[in-house]
Amino acid sequence: MIAVKATQAHLKELLGAHTFLPIRGQLLYRENGHILMTQIRSDKNYTVEDYMKLPEGAPYQLINGKLIHMPSPFVIHQEISANLLFELMLFVRTNKLGKVYAAPLDVHFDEDNVFQPDLLFISNESSYLIDKWVNGAPDLVVEILSKGTASKDRAEKFTVYAKYGVKEYWIIDADLKTLELYVHEHEQLVLKHIFKHNETLNSYLLEGLKVELSNIFS
Repeated sequence: MIAVKATQAHLKELLGAHTFLPIRGQLLYRENGHILMTQIRSDKNYTVEDYMKLPEGAPYQLINGKLIHMPSPFVIHQEISANLLFELMLFVRTNKLGKVYAAPLDVHFDEDNVFQPDLLFISNESSYLIDKWVNGAPDLVVEILSKGTASKDRAEKFTVYAKYGVKEYWIIDADLKTLELYVHEHEQLVLKHIFKHNETLNSYLLEGLKVELSNIFS
């Protein structure tokens, strides 16, 4: 991918106040006071090396060798993420279990897959994975579904999480107000329970964690 300076006045007007703007197979973005443009092709396979050449904060994830645009989430998505982040951080810090992170943070699985889970937990035993980013499978991954990401969270990303040994995977449906809890067993992620908005989440991995989902979806 080659970034070129775009001096056309209409490109600056098109970008407006945005930092990034994917349009017609191009990514327009601001960098050091300039408007730059780089091509991102849907018919091309990309690698981690290509992904790392993107400008910092570019709204893309590398999924099975494809650069997939991940649009900015809606308010409800951010509210759920913030509420759950608070509960997880309180429990993990109180019990000194490890680290909890929120997106955007790159998780590198292999040369074809770099994801940014909505939330993730890395235990003290897995702390060696943490560098400038995360190199390998977190112990817990949380994805909050949206129309633009649901198919990826349930298919391609789900398969990669299972392959590399994510111990527990939570899929949250903001519309249905449910949380699906999957546990890694026999090299697969197995659905253990679908929690409803009026139930209490109990984690297999984080023993003793209890989260009232009514507080998460409020």
